[in-house]
Formats: sequence, C-alpha cells, structure tokens
Amino acid sequence: MKYLVDANVWLAPMTGGEHASEADELIRTAPAASLACTDFVLHALGIILTSASQSDAFRQILDDLTRRQVWTLHLAPSDLHTVLDRMQTFKLDFDDAFQYLIAEREDLTIVSFDTDFDRTPRGRMTPSQVLAELAQS
Repeated sequence: MKYLVDANVWLAPMTGGEHASEADELIRTAPAASLACTDFVLHALGIILTSASQSDAFRQILDDLTRRQVWTLHLAPSDLHTVLDRMQTFKLDFDDAFQYLIAEREDLTIVSFDTDFDRTPRGRMTPSQVLAELAQS
C-alpha cells in the first residue's frame, strides 16, 4: 500500500507537538517507496519553514524524502478545475482538495492529522494507524 503524507505529518516532528513521535516513526520506518507527497506540500513546507528561519528543518525533510525514496506527485494546471470540484463536493479547502485529488487518482491512502478528510469517501489514517497496519503485514 502507498501512503500520501500530508504537510502536518511532515511538520509534526519539527514542532515537537503531541503527534511528533508517531509522525517521526512513520517517516523513519515506513518501507522505502511506500510514502508519497505532493509538490504542493513540498513547496508549502519550504515556505513555512524558511519563513520561520528553519531552513535546516526543511533540509532535513528534503533529506528524508530522498533517503526514503518518497514519490513527489503533482497536478497539471488543467487538473485544478477538478480540485475546485472536490472543494465544493466535500467542503474542503484548496490544499486538502489538492491532496484528495492526487490520492484519488493514484489510489493512495491519505495520512494526516486533519479531520477534514473524514468527510470524504477516502477518509484518512493517522501515522499511528499506518504504523499498526504496517506491523501486521
């Protein structure tokens, strides 16, 4: 199974919040090439972290992406019409609809702490749920 990792999971280890350890464990231990992210998330992380003077944290994420062989997926500009449709259909904001459309097209499981995905047919899993699933396989 392939997992689309949302921005909040990549950021959790950097912020040290309540979900930091489970997010870090997922990023460190998931089988190579089982994780994916979108270019949208990657660029957002760059903006967030470099704006907060945390360029080293962004470099760490880039290193993790390379080391873990994380797929980076994108949408063409013509796909953004469908993003707008997903926003309306599932009452998602733009970034969540972008993630959702890629997960839908690539048949990926969304990994996120964002409960907005729970309103969608695909739903989402938390890093802890993914780790439990991987432990059973």
